[in-house]
Amino acid sequence: MFSRILVPLDGSSRAEQALPIAGRIARWSGASVVLVRGITVPAMFGVMYEGQALKWRSYLDEQGEAQAYLGAVAQSAYLAHAQVETHVAFGAAADVIVNTAVKREADLVVMMSHGRTGLGRWMLGSVADHIAHHSPIPVLIMREGAGSSMLERADERQPLHVLVPLDGSPLAETALGCASALALALAKPGSAHVHLMLVVAPYRAMRTYMPDALLLDGAAAYLEKVAQRLPSEVGDEALTVTWSIVAQGDIAHGIIAAAEMKEAGETSVAGESHSRCDLIAMATHGQSAVARWALGSVTERVLHGTMLPLLIVRPCEIAAAAMDGRDTTLLPTDDPGS
Repeated sequence: MFSRILVPLDGSSRAEQALPIAGRIARWSGASVVLVRGITVPAMFGVMYEGQALKWRSYLDEQGEAQAYLGAVAQSAYLAHAQVETHVAFGAAADVIVNTAVKREADLVVMMSHGRTGLGRWMLGSVADHIAHHSPIPVLIMREGAGSSMLERADERQPLHVLVPLDGSPLAETALGCASALALALAKPGSAHVHLMLVVAPYRAMRTYMPDALLLDGAAAYLEKVAQRLPSEVGDEALTVTWSIVAQGDIAHGIIAAAEMKEAGETSVAGESHSRCDLIAMATHGQSAVARWALGSVTERVLHGTMLPLLIVRPCEIAAAAMDGRDTTLLPTDDPGS
């Protein structure tokens, strides 16, 4: 699925922790890698200033240093199996990343959530937030040290576990394809396990308050159907899919607790058990006419609340149009988590 992976760097060792993950994905998917670095120049820099030429020369020197740096990183052993391109541009870091991703036709951004600041540097925490909200392509955001555990599991041939929260809408389902492809690429030569989860309000999970049991029966039928079709859609026997329904008053809290296997008051009311996850994958928006998940806000809360890597997928217009023809009447009618 992946043909070109973009990795933003700021010169820090922390930002470079994205390289092993990007390298593994590229190796097993045959993708090329684009290393990008932005240099921020103040908007009014040098205007009506006697030493303007000297000041601009310092930024040109910075550009040369950045190009040399990316050239050296391109020779990293992590990227030995991939074709590597480099790109340096002046501008706000987030704009440089998004613009480069679009111009180079990248289909995945892999980045750390925090880096360092300084001349021409980025504060990757705020940049990552901006990219999560505005990137038109999927973004894998990781905290420091998060990638190493995934690689260790893959090297030991242990299944890589990915949690994909759904709400019954086609918009939320747009994360499935990318999540499966990413899990399989990271897990190679081992196997991947995708666990589908739907969070419901606790009172709706109790048949006493729902005599016809439409919610649980409908949600279970929906998740089982998705779980059955996903492996064939992906076309890889190394992918295992399970599902569960969790009762939790706070959707984001329930997602994090389930992924990290924390005691957070959540109750599994249907489906299968799963292990602690290595990765969470979800769409930025999945609000359906009935389900009412404001996945934009839920995704943001998960991003800031979990230590696990988070794959964020922005649904396309096709998925939004398809939502009109999907029956979601068996799913929740309120939004307890947004």
